[in-house]
Amino acid sequence: MVTSRPTQRLYLFTPPLGDPTAFLPDLDAALGAGDIAAVLLRLAPADEGTLIARAKTVAAAVQRRDVAVLLDGHADLVARSGADGAHLTGVDAFAAALALLKPERIAGAGGLRSRHAAMLAGETGADYVMFGEPFAPPSRAAADKGEDNGGSRRPPLEETLDRLEWWAHLVEIPCVGYAASLDEVAALAQTGADFIALGDWIWTEPQDAGKGAAAAVAAAVPSLFTVKIHDVNPFSKLPLFRMFADAGVPTSCAGAAGCPRLKLYSSYHHETGEETSPKSKMKNPLFISVVANPNRMFG
Repeated sequence: MVTSRPTQRLYLFTPPLGDPTAFLPDLDAALGAGDIAAVLLRLAPADEGTLIARAKTVAAAVQRRDVAVLLDGHADLVARSGADGAHLTGVDAFAAALALLKPERIAGAGGLRSRHAAMLAGETGADYVMFGEPFAPPSRAAADKGEDNGGSRRPPLEETLDRLEWWAHLVEIPCVGYAASLDEVAALAQTGADFIALGDWIWTEPQDAGKGAAAAVAAAVPSLFTVKIHDVNPFSKLPLFRMFADAGVPTSCAGAAGCPRLKLYSSYHHETGEETSPKSKMKNPLFISVVANPNRMFG
């Protein structure tokens, strides 16, 4: 038996949110417009109780669709808000948050402005690394480590593409490519990135026929790649189709090197159906990380 699914999934950034109530209908529509792995919840400044309440409201709306919710920073609020994890900017911030997140929750790393910084994050225990998101001018100490600390600027697209292709072909930890516009999605997808992040431009830029962010998500989907999944992997002789159908980590992985990481054999462009070389267009391994809710972001 052969089936197909996108090898790449989408990761949505919210704008900085105060009271999220009015935002939820647009968010729900966007979640229904494509294969969304996770939402990065960015919270406007407020007292701790208010932040937790806002995060709970958004988490309830998102998780009912089996989509993960990660807080932008605020690792100390993850458990109390019911979020699935946090995204941390810079190696130091990431390392400091690990004890609050692992092993039950997702720990993502961004603001990695050098290959060395990315490798440090991976070695420290990142569930994914992100390249290309906006950043602010780093402090001298952060610059010495190749880090940045969030903000409004971003690295050049060509640098991001190079970094993603390097990581995707060599490192097993999933990577996320940040798209600052719809025009960037196809180029980012071709690097073999596991996830494509759509920035908060999807909420603010005019979309087709007034459909808002849902139209932007739907427009991004044709640029993603899909993989043909055979029900038996000729290399491991394990039923991959069953693993995918279960949308989680298999209970028995005997004989599968690096389980629960799965191998792909053939990749196909979502729109054209044209087969591409795993080495040139898609990463050979397709990864499913072990986290508390593997059937959300990494399922």
